Amino acid sequence: MKFIVSILGILLSSVYLYASVQQKISHTKSQISSKKYQEKKISKKLGALAKDITIENRKLLKLREDIRETIKKLEKQKHKTKNKNKELKKVEKLYKALEQRERYVNKKITNILSKEIALTMINDSGDEQENLRSFDYDSDDIIMKEILSTYQNILKEKFASTKTRYLKLQKNRKIIKSQLRKLQYSINKLKQEKTKLSKLSNLQNATIKNLNKKQKAYLRKLARIRKEKQTLKTMLNRLNITKKQKEQTKIRQSASNGLNVRQIGSSYQKTAVTSYKGMKTIAPLKSYKITQKFGNFVDPIYKIKIFNDSVILKANTSGAKVRNVLDGKIVYANKTPMLGYVVIIEHKNKIHTIYAHLSKIAPTIKENKHIPQGYVIGKVADELTFEVTQNEKHINPLQMLR
Repeated sequence: MKFIVSILGILLSSVYLYASVQQKISHTKSQISSKKYQEKKISKKLGALAKDITIENRKLLKLREDIRETIKKLEKQKHKTKNKNKELKKVEKLYKALEQRERYVNKKITNILSKEIALTMINDSGDEQENLRSFDYDSDDIIMKEILSTYQNILKEKFASTKTRYLKLQKNRKIIKSQLRKLQYSINKLKQEKTKLSKLSNLQNATIKNLNKKQKAYLRKLARIRKEKQTLKTMLNRLNITKKQKEQTKIRQSASNGLNVRQIGSSYQKTAVTSYKGMKTIAPLKSYKITQKFGNFVDPIYKIKIFNDSVILKANTSGAKVRNVLDGKIVYANKTPMLGYVVIIEHKNKIHTIYAHLSKIAPTIKENKHIPQGYVIGKVADELTFEVTQNEKHINPLQMLR
């Protein structure tokens, strides 16, 4: 009776452990599915943001082109205004000169007219006989009168000519002043347009900056989700191995107690494998023994086929330091339910090294940190699980080691 109870206890214990692993596998698959949905959602959002950024950039380019054109027009109008101002100053200078000339001619005409009136009055004051007696005097007066008359006509002609030019210049001055007012109005309108466009440009820049900020935030989220998804996949792969090991343990325990147990099914799963082509490097432990090799393993007694995509290295001393084998960037460093502390490092050529079942992680180990070869990433109490992948294919870790 005690023998049967003992056997039942072993079987129940094995079933419980198997069920626990199976539950964790289901939970991990659910998490991966959730991460895929989040990734899809964020990718869609990123696509919309990229479209918005493209549209806003086009608007900004159009605004900048409009600003350049407005500045060109403004400079052109300023140049025209400058030339018109020069022309106006020139016209006003001539206008002032003609005003002076007009005053001078007017003064001369007035003077001549006054002299002519005086002569006329002298001539009209005596009688005809007296005039005859004073013939010589009258002759001089007549000559003077003729001279004054001729000079007066000349001055009148000059006055008329001056007046014509004066009126023409006055008209030109009015035209130029009108043109200047129009040019100044155009300049003010262009300045207003330039200010308006500059404000719109600044607003557009702020919009693009905000959209870029959102895009970066979503890219960070996407990178984190992808990293988490990859980690979950790695964990799922580990859990599947653990499940196989639990199945094997269950069969062994059952068989060791004399039960007739049939094989549950193939525990073998094909894994993509590639060869390591880089330089040989250091081992993660300075002193160790290999307790599990990479590749196919067939239990000689129970004929269970398992593929080991990692190696297990048993440290020769407890609390041995674990070293990074190649220069790279830490992409994951955390504690997991099944694998203890896990550190994943990304190297060049898309190579990843995975260190599992660590008892401790070094306090300096942080995600996204670049670390050199030989950097201590943590400690291991007993055995270290060491795995290497490249482009989602597995590499025999022992191929890398010197």
